[in-house]
Amino acid sequence: MKKLSEKEIIRLMREEWIKKVNGLLSEKAEKNSDNLKMLARVNGKEKLVISPDLKVEKDNFLYTVVSVNEKEVTLRKPSGEEFTITSKEFEEEFERE
Repeated sequence: MKKLSEKEIIRLMREEWIKKVNGLLSEKAEKNSDNLKMLARVNGKEKLVISPDLKVEKDNFLYTVVSVNEKEVTLRKPSGEEFTITSKEFEEEFERE
């Protein structure tokens, strides 16, 4: 049996979370789901996993999360320019600071 890496476990958890959130959101709420906050229980307290102002790293540069929803993440480059990527790209390319 293959041992799962940390990234694979996080990806699976995120997929399950997205399924649950999508099941709970109504069609109207889903259209207005910008800045959907992802919560995880850490040491008995709920903590934000991906949320605005979170600092993430790629290639030794720090980026800031501007907004997040179930499909995409908008980031701000160190230069101040904003760009949007898919949630999958975010998960594969960026690390928490």
